[in-house]
Amino acid sequence: GKTYDSNLLMSTVLDDAVTETYKDAGVTDNRKTWRLSKNLTLSDVYETLTRLEEFRNDEEYEQTVKLAVAVLSKYFDEDGTRSSLFKERIRVAEIIDADLVICSFGMAGKSPQSIDEVQLALMQLGAAQLSHQRSIYSKSQGKFNFKLWEEFQRCGKFPDSDKTLGVALTGGRKLGDVNIIIT
Repeated sequence: GKTYDSNLLMSTVLDDAVTETYKDAGVTDNRKTWRLSKNLTLSDVYETLTRLEEFRNDEEYEQTVKLAVAVLSKYFDEDGTRSSLFKERIRVAEIIDADLVICSFGMAGKSPQSIDEVQLALMQLGAAQLSHQRSIYSKSQGKFNFKLWEEFQRCGKFPDSDKTLGVALTGGRKLGDVNIIIT
């Protein structure tokens, strides 16, 4: 979230967690090892993060690890208040050939002030990733990918939504997307 965006040590801790997760799985710079990452998830990175305190003998680093675990526990601890966001893994194969993919954020009746900014950013990032994967696949198959962006007048009021949509429109156009925005 924005609270930790500029925290260089937090960024280092998270990078270390990702690096160690890949390392533990045997993934290196050698492309032949990349297949070993196939079943890794964000939960695996979180699990590594919970063990990072012993990674360095530095008090500030340890405190930052503890802070990162505290912030992320609501998403990745089994009984975390937002643990449902990452319970069901979405596999690209499940959506790549689907006739219709709906990314619904469940925002009906919610005001911008009542939305958790981190949760909204995660939902937008997830939708953008799925959208991009479908665009790449469609282009590789010589097909168009039609995208319908509904209720932009509402979602455009949420922080940075206009930027998220702008990137999707610009990048998608280059991949042959046909975008329809309904307001």
